[in-house]
Amino acid sequence: MYIRMGCGFRSIVNGLELFNDFLGGALGVIPSHQTIENWLLKAGIVEYLDSCNKFRGTEYSIIIDESITVGSQKLLVILAAPAQHEGKTLKHGDVEVLAMAVSSSWKAGDVEREIIKLKDKIGKTPKYIVSDNGHNLRKGAELADVPRHRDISHTIGLILEDEYKERTDFKEFMDIMNKKRLSYQLTANAYLLPPKLRTISRFMNMSKWVEWAWAILQVYDDLGESQKAAYTFVLDYKELVTELYHVMETVDVVFTKVKKEGLSHTSAKYCKDYIWINLLRKDEIAEGCKRVGRAIRRYINEECALLKSKDECHNITSDIIESTFGVYKSIQPKNKHCGITPIVLALPLYGKVTDSKKRRKIDFKEKMECVRMADIKDWKEMTLLDNWQVRRMLDLKSKKRKTA
Repeated sequence: MYIRMGCGFRSIVNGLELFNDFLGGALGVIPSHQTIENWLLKAGIVEYLDSCNKFRGTEYSIIIDESITVGSQKLLVILAAPAQHEGKTLKHGDVEVLAMAVSSSWKAGDVEREIIKLKDKIGKTPKYIVSDNGHNLRKGAELADVPRHRDISHTIGLILEDEYKERTDFKEFMDIMNKKRLSYQLTANAYLLPPKLRTISRFMNMSKWVEWAWAILQVYDDLGESQKAAYTFVLDYKELVTELYHVMETVDVVFTKVKKEGLSHTSAKYCKDYIWINLLRKDEIAEGCKRVGRAIRRYINEECALLKSKDECHNITSDIIESTFGVYKSIQPKNKHCGITPIVLALPLYGKVTDSKKRRKIDFKEKMECVRMADIKDWKEMTLLDNWQVRRMLDLKSKKRKTA
């Protein structure tokens, strides 16, 4: 219930008590919220400590990333997946959480050490690493001497940023859209407002507002006079919107193909041919489209260099680890001063509990019997940093005693 439904531990107790009333007390004594939390931590740590054993003697890849800062702490997560892409988009049930480590910052040498630890535990080097283009992750993989694929979403986002970030027409259009969002919010024209523009990873999330602008162009003549007057600014940037629509349409096709089927020589050829037909071959296509198309084809060629045979198919997206951080964000304490807490042990369980087939195979009783709370305490002391909220409470209590 905690993982699948997002219920808090106290809410779980309330729910079980309600069911127990309906069932005439058939559930017996309902455990406390603290007991339920302890059960989760026990099952999580057993799953986590056993994860490396699942890849002994097999070809595997790792996906690595660090979270945004929580308080003064950053969580480094390393996931493992089969090296050969299985022809479907990676889900949480397809990966294992191999490592979770906490630090105030992650330098390249720190990342290298975490990768080497895993190599030693599993007894085999990962075939390749997938990460974004952060310098510490890139350099860490290089120091550990493991080939690295650049995440396709981040890399194409950088290509789009290089092309459009400093373009005058793009900056003007973005600025006008932001102003219109603010000025139209409480008016009768608000129902046609563009999607909210992201400040972080803006160039990785352009599709929705580009689709909105393109749709406005298509339906403009059918709008009422008030709506036409409100959104006439889109017509002023028709050439830019058309260019962006062609680019994003092609990017979405490339994303869908590679994320679902993996990167192979076959999928690479399909993507490069599609880019050639839609962004490069036509004379009337804008120069911006052509520059983006050439850059994406160049990126695909560079990533294909890591394919050692015609049958190899690699995963080159880190979307699953971004989703993993999203899961942790949804369960972490609201008070940022708490930093990274033991509840992070829910992450190794998440993929098992959300997959119905794997969920049925989990023997929770066995997992809870083979670990003690003292083991979790030891793991916490070795892995996590100080909880500032706890320190605050203890220091303030100490101050009160001295005053009294």
